[in-house]
Amino acid sequence: MLDAIRGDVLAGPRDAVAFREPVAGPHILDDVVADAGHGAALKPDYDLALINMANAYRALGQDDDALAGYDHYLRVDPKNAWVHYQAGEIHLDRGALERASEYFQQALAIVLAESQGDADGALAAYRREFEQHDDACKAVFNAARLLQQRRSPEARALFERAVAINERFAEGHFYLAQARLAAGETDGAVASARAGLEIDRTSSSAPLGHFVLADVAMRQGRLEEAARELEAGTALEQRTRLRR
Repeated sequence: MLDAIRGDVLAGPRDAVAFREPVAGPHILDDVVADAGHGAALKPDYDLALINMANAYRALGQDDDALAGYDHYLRVDPKNAWVHYQAGEIHLDRGALERASEYFQQALAIVLAESQGDADGALAAYRREFEQHDDACKAVFNAARLLQQRRSPEARALFERAVAINERFAEGHFYLAQARLAAGETDGAVASARAGLEIDRTSSSAPLGHFVLADVAMRQGRLEEAARELEAGTALEQRTRLRR
């Protein structure tokens, strides 16, 4: 459980700090501690000084001092996920699993909240864009993608709007095919997938068109056709990855 939480935290956004990994010898780290201490003495809520000092103590193996520094910093900025994570690592190293879990859970909650907030802000911006401009195809599509992740039924309507604005928008057709398939509209899903493939068979989203066609063929018992579409989608997906 702890490993899963740690992975989720590390995959999320991190606050930039000037000193994360030990890149110098102990004498340099001692200088970092001293300099950071001066900065913190002059300004007790100087976050960069506190982070640098705690990280240097951690690199020196002085975990009590490092933990005190992290905890002090969290009184200044309690929403810093990275600092929660670092404190959790110290407790984990000591075998204090319950305390480590508390810090990791807090870090994960912060990361998820930031991610949700970013998505809400992005969705609002996309809505403003296409409400002000009738031809804002990409804004409509991006809003649909965000809503699709939330399993909102509005996503399909926005995908339809995107391809209505630009009938040559292959990516829009592919994602509309996926949305229609999820809604059980197999005929519509096939039509959208084929429309996208006719426009652009080499785009990074084209495998999705083949996978939708394979799914429908499988549901309808056309196994050979399903296998062909699945093979085509997989091969195209591999080529797309090699180009990146």
